[in-house]
Amino acid sequence: MLYTSVARVGVSPNSPNIVPESAVLFAKLRAPEPNMLTWSEAQLRAALPDLAAKAQVEAEIVAVDRRPAGKFDPRLIALSQAAADDFGYAKMQLDTIAGHDAVDVNAVLPGW
Repeated sequence: MLYTSVARVGVSPNSPNIVPESAVLFAKLRAPEPNMLTWSEAQLRAALPDLAAKAQVEAEIVAVDRRPAGKFDPRLIALSQAAADDFGYAKMQLDTIAGHDAVDVNAVLPGW
């Protein structure tokens, strides 16, 4: 499974009265399997020249930040579920590739 988004778009100049000279898209590709990310990035790199030509623009991929996907410690999942139960909150388990603060928590707390 591959998850994608364009999290940020920077347009310059950023004015409604001027045709922009450049746009920078901060795109994200996320997948739990490293092979899917490798394949997806290769497909994007292969398709980009034709897409840019059709749009009559220049395009390039700059800087790729790779972060490995990981599983959240089952004890931390149980702890968060118990806390939700204590407060009477509904809960559901979701696969996420985002991480955010949970990546740091998972790295520190499994040994608690």
